Amino acid sequence: IEVVKYDNKFFMLINAGLVGLSNGQSLWLAYSSDGKNFKVLPNPLFKENTYKSSLLPISTNDKFNTFMLYQSDKRDGSINAYKLTLKKI
Repeated sequence: IEVVKYDNKFFMLINAGLVGLSNGQSLWLAYSSDGKNFKVLPNPLFKENTYKSSLLPISTNDKFNTFMLYQSDKRDGSINAYKLTLKKI
């Protein structure tokens, strides 16, 4: 789990897998206004082969928050960088 506060919101990355059988598999994103009650997006950012990942805020405007998402691929250990733009709610 990683939580980042940005633009008065909290954003959480959740790496999930089978308990006792996995060190992570899919990567989910959740958000919160208070840092306690999070809403998880309905679909994962990555469905498989993801280990520890990180979220870095890079810009905001009236309509969007933009992040760099660094995803670690379990198959070969590579670190992949993606630009993630989220519409403000």
